[in-house]
Amino acid sequence: MAINANQIFEQVKGAIAALEKLPAKEREVKPSSTFARNYNNLLALAKEAMPEVDERRWPPTVEEMVCDARYTEIHAFLEQLRVILQEGYDYGL
Repeated sequence: MAINANQIFEQVKGAIAALEKLPAKEREVKPSSTFARNYNNLLALAKEAMPEVDERRWPPTVEEMVCDARYTEIHAFLEQLRVILQEGYDYGL
């Protein structure tokens, strides 16, 4: 089944909303490998849904076993994904 920007856009919005509910102190914590793996999966799906996007625009993947990024940084990466996916969002669906 082909992935489209609409499907991933909604997932990214959900991840952003969840991160925004974290207390400020928790946003500075490094995420679990499960969270990092989920983020990397969303990024891969977004790239699959929008192959025409220049590779330089995509945010980076994060290390799954020893994640150096904090939740605040991943929040920023997800916002970048949201903006890119919005370009391919079909509001008619």
